[in-house]
Amino acid sequence: MGKLAYERLKGNLEKLKLDRISEVLDSHNRLAQERELSYTDYLDGIIQEEACFRADRSTRTRIKFARFPFIKTIEQFDFSFQPSLEKRKVEEMFTLRFIDNRENVLFLGPPGVGKTHLAIALGVNACYQGYRVLFGTVADIVSKLRASLSDNSVEQGFLCI
Repeated sequence: MGKLAYERLKGNLEKLKLDRISEVLDSHNRLAQERELSYTDYLDGIIQEEACFRADRSTRTRIKFARFPFIKTIEQFDFSFQPSLEKRKVEEMFTLRFIDNRENVLFLGPPGVGKTHLAIALGVNACYQGYRVLFGTVADIVSKLRASLSDNSVEQGFLCI
């Protein structure tokens, strides 16, 4: 590839906001030459890089806007600490079928049993699956409801996990 074509390609990648392809272009060029990749395999490789980069960035953005107080995952949850909890039911929740079924999930119990951990882990999982989440406590919900009652407004799309 000539210098002029390379500069034009880099400029077009920047205009099209294909940031990851721009970053990996040189290494993929070398790899394609070393492995004698077909044009299709070469394009597939750099486009796959961009797609993964964008998916990861979208997930990180959803997690950031969810306003979790901290990040937890289901893998970090110690089921032996809470033996009365049915692990299979919890794992079923993490399939997120309840969202498609338009069902609610509610964690009830005394302090210190892992409700917040599970709620955050469920929300993080939903973010990874492409759902937008807003974390909130019962106190948050009550506060918003009181405020909406006082000024006769309702905030649309308010969902707490």
